[in-house]
Amino acid sequence: DLLRMEGKKIMDKAYHVILLEDPEQKVFSIRRTIGVEQYHAFFEELFREAAARGLTQAGPIQMLYHDEEFNHERSDVEAQMVVAQEGPDVRVRPACLCAAVQHRGPYENLHLAYEALCAWLGEHSEYRMCGPAMDRYFGDPDNTPPEQLETGVLFPVEKAAAEGTAE
Repeated sequence: DLLRMEGKKIMDKAYHVILLEDPEQKVFSIRRTIGVEQYHAFFEELFREAAARGLTQAGPIQMLYHDEEFNHERSDVEAQMVVAQEGPDVRVRPACLCAAVQHRGPYENLHLAYEALCAWLGEHSEYRMCGPAMDRYFGDPDNTPPEQLETGVLFPVEKAAAEGTAE
């Protein structure tokens, strides 16, 4: 299609960055330092551990990236599942303002969504990141064709202090 023929520059423009209030969520999570090739097994572990605690999924699964710079071989990541009930190791993730885009397509192209968000932050210096980047997954990669996968990419943001004022 035209976007692929024209290359990344035009594809970046396909992302519409919005500001949204991400609601408070009850989540069960596990956190590890692992490489990208281990993500699938990591989410399988999340589902096993949630089932062992009797937890019921009540929303999407998501991955938080705690390192300042992403590393394919070794990153501090946290897999979360939105759950219906209280239980062992369940906590409330507070609501937060996020700059967000919706990515449609294979996970291998998620970097384009990140580039769009980073460009938006560069153009909107009144905001700064205030928490780990998050991928929110809609659809099961085992049962959804890669080109139909939907992923929300969210950067928690806050208003930056105006120059010359104390924070």
